[in-house]
Amino acid sequence: KVKIMSCHFMQSCILPCSLDNGDELIIHWFYMKGDLNVHSFYQNQDQLGNQNQRFRNRTSLFKDQIPRNNFSLKLTGVKLQDEGRYHCLKSSTKGFNELFINLKVDGSHSFINLMVDAPVTELKMEAMGNRMSCSSEGIYPSPEHSWSVRASSNTSVQSAIIVSRTAEQRYDINSSLTLSEGVSFLTFSCSFSTRRSSRKVTVFTPGDLTANHQILTRIYVDF
Repeated sequence: KVKIMSCHFMQSCILPCSLDNGDELIIHWFYMKGDLNVHSFYQNQDQLGNQNQRFRNRTSLFKDQIPRNNFSLKLTGVKLQDEGRYHCLKSSTKGFNELFINLKVDGSHSFINLMVDAPVTELKMEAMGNRMSCSSEGIYPSPEHSWSVRASSNTSVQSAIIVSRTAEQRYDINSSLTLSEGVSFLTFSCSFSTRRSSRKVTVFTPGDLTANHQILTRIYVDF
């Protein structure tokens, strides 16, 4: 089985795993890249001595659900580095299954492919002279971006975009448009979108753009 999970950056995520139970139960969760131990459970308790440091204090099982064949893992504070493939493995008196990457996956274990998102939560648009900028910070994955401009007369437009990566590998985007001067009745729309979020802000400037030196608007989004 291959399941696709999508989780938000720095939030909690539940990786589902439902397998046959049995006596002398052993549960292991592994992160496949580097074969890292994420969480282990046997002898009716968590066994975290071999847990990889990057998952320390971030994992838990639903103990009351284990008798119901639910071995799902809760991962907190999800990071971009957590993206990738996970393996849920169990052993009991009913059987033991060892995973090899090239083996066909059957009902005794499952893969989770985890995708992390840092959605667009704020857009900022600002006018300075005949230049309009639109920016957003802390996005993942790299967003799609577009401008829409309406004017009362023909105008030439030059565009520029600056993309930078943060220490957490998220994207900061600053996009700008430079228009010919003396154009009035302008409407600007700026949008950013990722695989799980899409945000748009629109500004109407009823006069000469060069006269509006400090137009500033923000959109805040609650999830």
